[in-house]
Amino acid sequence: MTTTLSNDFHNSTCEVRAEVDVDSDGCQTLPLTKSQWRRVNRELCGMDDCCCGVVRGDGNPHFIAIEGGETICCN
Repeated sequence: MTTTLSNDFHNSTCEVRAEVDVDSDGCQTLPLTKSQWRRVNRELCGMDDCCCGVVRGDGNPHFIAIEGGETICCN
């Protein structure tokens, strides 16, 4: 399944192939590999010193689970 992530601060989008898991509260978790996460960072922001939060936009809470154990909360 292809999922589109967005950054409304930079007005950018990025598509990744991953299955979205939705829990009973409607919270979404998107499991990504480390290389997918690096590409998302590069395409949505790409600046080392930016504080935009990389994935932001729809206001609904969701999580990105990165291979290796790191989980990032996004709004």
